[in-house]
Amino acid sequence: MESLIHFTVDKLTRLPNFFAFLPHMETALHTGAGSLLCFDVKGLSSINACRGRTAGDFVISCLARVLKNAPVRQTDGAGSKGEPPAVYRTGGDEFVVVLPGISKDDAQGLGERLERRFLSETRESGIEVEGLHIGVVPYPVGKGSLSELFIAMGEALSDRDFGTAAMPPWGMRILDGMLLRIKETIKLLEETFDAAHTDAISGLPNHRAGERFLRLTLASSEVGKDCCSVLFIDGDNLKSYNTLLGYEGGNEMIRMLGRVIQQNIRRGDFACRWLSGDEFLVILPRTTRAEAVAVAERIRREVWDASANWVQRVTVSVGVASTETEGWDADRLLNKAIRANLHAKREGKNLVV
Repeated sequence: MESLIHFTVDKLTRLPNFFAFLPHMETALHTGAGSLLCFDVKGLSSINACRGRTAGDFVISCLARVLKNAPVRQTDGAGSKGEPPAVYRTGGDEFVVVLPGISKDDAQGLGERLERRFLSETRESGIEVEGLHIGVVPYPVGKGSLSELFIAMGEALSDRDFGTAAMPPWGMRILDGMLLRIKETIKLLEETFDAAHTDAISGLPNHRAGERFLRLTLASSEVGKDCCSVLFIDGDNLKSYNTLLGYEGGNEMIRMLGRVIQQNIRRGDFACRWLSGDEFLVILPRTTRAEAVAVAERIRREVWDASANWVQRVTVSVGVASTETEGWDADRLLNKAIRANLHAKREGKNLVV
């Protein structure tokens, strides 16, 4: 399932969230040593109160961007196997950078450089931020349990020494049990989420996933004033397949058509089966209408070529819509693409409009 719409991804920053951090660290604690670089923003509540939530979201997004582009040098220790640092938004204004093979001192130096870059970028944008709380946690901690790790993370950002000794054995057992239940819940949520967002016939994401991806992409595109385009694709031959081979034959054609579409979109594009039949939606972030037409034409040609070896030759009609002319409203963009598709059907099918 496309990561952007997954429940383990933070919708504002597009970073993995706490639900992704937990299983990552459970593995990391048993496969090597390194450091966690923990951050939270000083005075974010005051920025939200004085400048509004939009300004606060900008600050969070700016910090996420700085951390994602962290200039980890060899002297900072990129793990022994060259493993890159992973960045998580674990909640609110809290972020964690996982640095395999990096010492506490090197992680502290990196954190201070990242803070300077972050403050420079927010200042250039007209927002004064007090600074960052920075905490460094070498791992594994103690016996290598997640409970001990989270206690150490809390200490690092609060400048307080809670100490596992201060927690009675029964308290640690409760914390261990809570983390176990969270991990079990995450696994169940993953299975449920994938089932709810996957089309049973084509194996592609379904219309629910497509709508979710489109609205999130449009919201991000509007902020950055980036173009976004969509393709509404409808096969021209499903009825004849159903008549010739029955509904299972039609379903097999839908599966093959979905594979051809998926194979001919670009990295970062998103394809899903739409509401019924052989309808598909392709979402093209950061794509102009002219670029979208080129992608649509490639799909149309590849479907024709690939279907030469199918039971019956297949064509598709494609409607194109772009935020260049329709703006960033999802319903308006979809309706434009659907109307364009209907126009292609009326004009003789096997067309891009």
